[in-house]
Amino acid sequence: MKEEVKIPEDDSNLGLGVKYFPGKGRGIVAEKKSFKKGEFVVEYIGDLLTFKEWKKRETKYKESGEKGSFILKFKHNDKICFLDATNECTRLGRLVNHSRLNPNCNIKKVIIDQKPRVILVANQNIALGTEIVYDYGDRDPASIKHYPWLSKIQELKMSETNRGKPAKV
Repeated sequence: MKEEVKIPEDDSNLGLGVKYFPGKGRGIVAEKKSFKKGEFVVEYIGDLLTFKEWKKRETKYKESGEKGSFILKFKHNDKICFLDATNECTRLGRLVNHSRLNPNCNIKKVIIDQKPRVILVANQNIALGTEIVYDYGDRDPASIKHYPWLSKIQELKMSETNRGKPAKV
């Protein structure tokens, strides 16, 4: 029996909010709702790209250095797919920050109308006020050079530096 996933058309009733986190920038918090382990949290929305399109965009993003890259890689039908959420939009999934050490969500691919979609699912209970984070899974040295916050060492340094400091709203 296939699991039925209901994905809302917008993120206005998910109970999430946007906050600023020192050293990271904008992120998502469980603002009006807590989440139970296994529960849908948010969808990661973007342009579904071919390998060729991904290479072109990724090169452009790294060279410009303006906004970073919000491209998520996942597997579908034995192929690597790319979902580009780099462009600003009203959806919140693109703002979920990385945590290699303490992720509270996992990504999950679901098929809706024969198309792959990517959602974040709580991998533990998430209390009100908690930042929503997942492990981006990118261990490529070139990526870490361009985006040092992907590194485990950098995450440890940030957590030591910002321990006890409130997020700026």
